[in-house]
Amino acid sequence: MTEMRRLIEILNAASKAYYCGGQYIMSDKKFDLLYDKLKRLERTTGIVLPDSPTQKVGYEVKSNLIKVKHERRSLSLEKTKEKNDMVKWLGKHQGVLSWKCDGLTVILTYDNGKLIKAATRGNGNLGEDITHNALHFEGVLRNINDNRHIVIRGEAVITYDSFRKINGSLPAEKKYRNPRGMASGSVRLLDSQKSAKYQIRFIPFDLANALDLGIERVSESLKFISNLGMKPVEWSIVDAENVVDAIQIRENAVGNLPYPTDGLVIVYDDLRLCNAVGETSKYPKYAKAFKWQDVSKTTVLRKIEWSVAKSGILSPVAVFDPVGIDGTTIKRASVHNISSMKNLKLGIGDHIKVYKANMIIPQIEEDLEKRDNVQIPTVCPECGMKLIKKIGRNNRTEFLYCINDQCPAKGEKRNESITQSEKEGVQN
Repeated sequence: MTEMRRLIEILNAASKAYYCGGQYIMSDKKFDLLYDKLKRLERTTGIVLPDSPTQKVGYEVKSNLIKVKHERRSLSLEKTKEKNDMVKWLGKHQGVLSWKCDGLTVILTYDNGKLIKAATRGNGNLGEDITHNALHFEGVLRNINDNRHIVIRGEAVITYDSFRKINGSLPAEKKYRNPRGMASGSVRLLDSQKSAKYQIRFIPFDLANALDLGIERVSESLKFISNLGMKPVEWSIVDAENVVDAIQIRENAVGNLPYPTDGLVIVYDDLRLCNAVGETSKYPKYAKAFKWQDVSKTTVLRKIEWSVAKSGILSPVAVFDPVGIDGTTIKRASVHNISSMKNLKLGIGDHIKVYKANMIIPQIEEDLEKRDNVQIPTVCPECGMKLIKKIGRNNRTEFLYCINDQCPAKGEKRNESITQSEKEGVQN
């Protein structure tokens, strides 16, 4: 029971930090590992505590945005990392396979051909009204050529290119760790002018009231969305015989996507079957998510380089012996800030485990020796001026700043080269 309580407190704190503030206490991979450990404990003991994250959908709605009750519950998806699980689950049924876009779920409601409401998923029953922001999302139509009551669910995402460009212009305390965090934070801003600057893209993946409209298949509902003038998520029909090959094809193509995805979704194509199998308190039984297997490799940390952004923030970048993961060779990974580096307890010469988040972005999973011997610079590597430390908006994250307005790293040309280096760090 003590271990179960410890895991619940850690996971709930991480969820709250991410969903309510766009901040990160731990990596997605570590969260998944602890979450799976908690699920195993619950199965073994038969005990499920009421505040367990395994019983929650999304996040608790706490903001100044107007609260919205959903017409239909918007649930999480049960996940697997084993391709053969999808074969067994599909059985004799056909399914629709699509990308599991990594952003924030948004539900659009249309009446009389006009967008009347856009809301976040929230806790599945209660979300937040973000209509003022959704009007500026790429892919959201204010008017459609159908006067019926129509409810469309989709994902609000930010592309990798937009993320790098926007993050490079933000002050240190407002920077985001990845595109998903930026999407979550910007979608829920009170000021629509600020939100519009984040270049959010809406990708529809579900016609929530399809049966009410006389549509009986998921595939037909996605065609319906397309005929409205919206571009739905890329999808294909699968069955037990071809699903493994279809998943592999998507895995091979994920590096070409302009926006983040953390896996795939399969839903039964027959909507009457979906209604018949129903749902649990947290998951629909007619849909399942396949998450990428994060392949970790062990390498040796050789040095920490300090990259100076136009804003003056210094970001630590880990340089390690080249290692091949998911078909590419990586040798660098952003450590984001001083706090992340201290939490990892990085040591020069230590063996570290690295992986590619969402099969794209190099990340450090852990330092195996934890010698914690990296020296924090006291002067700027570009101009030689004294550096200062600041604490971010969450009163926890520590950043390093160069306050010299004449620092050459703050020039436009230098900023472009840093951006290019960051791109190479993702692609190499």
